[in-house]
Amino acid sequence: RAHRRTDRDIRDAVSTPVGEPALRIARLPDDEDTRLLAELVSYSSDLTEAADALDAALEGGEGKPPWIALTGFAVVAYMRAFGVSNVRARLEDRFKVPAEFARLHELIRTYRNTTIAHSQSELVAPMAVAYLDESGTIRHVSDVVISQYLPLELVREFSRLVSAIIEIVETEADGIRSRLREKYAHTSAETIAEWAMPDFDAQLARDFTARTTRRPNSTFTAYWSVGVDS
Repeated sequence: RAHRRTDRDIRDAVSTPVGEPALRIARLPDDEDTRLLAELVSYSSDLTEAADALDAALEGGEGKPPWIALTGFAVVAYMRAFGVSNVRARLEDRFKVPAEFARLHELIRTYRNTTIAHSQSELVAPMAVAYLDESGTIRHVSDVVISQYLPLELVREFSRLVSAIIEIVETEADGIRSRLREKYAHTSAETIAEWAMPDFDAQLARDFTARTTRRPNSTFTAYWSVGVDS
């Protein structure tokens, strides 16, 4: 599996020895590289969500209660990187899906569109039914929904596909990180002091909203539950 950058990776990269001042962060100046790196890491975040969900599904086993929910979420998270967005290009506009996974990629796209995001495929069969007694007459009228989830074989291949795309994205991102480290390696503290800092805010959970649109220098808002037992 390709390496996936995690919060722990970032903590390890910026950790400081005991007794020394903690590292602070500054937002790098806006340019083509920093914008592209932010876009790439947003793809990587979506793909990592998909990979983690698939790992959890495979660990739990096919047919277990979380299987449908986890594989369905993985499909949504994966295709989010390839969907039309108001704030970034589609991933496939930047990178080509490896040929060995092209058919599977299109299958996952179709499954997302017809079954996960919308209910219109024959993989889900809702119907009214009658339960019959031994004489063949109706004893009870009810309903049933029969669903076909992603089979184990496809989920394993899907996991390989997601890992391959993560590796492509992270390879490109690593190159940009290297360029940015070289570009700003000798920048003075006085210059850095003039850079913008990341903008964070906090609100109560009752004020949660998803109606905002991300911008390059948006404020990140965390929503907290106060006085609520976990």
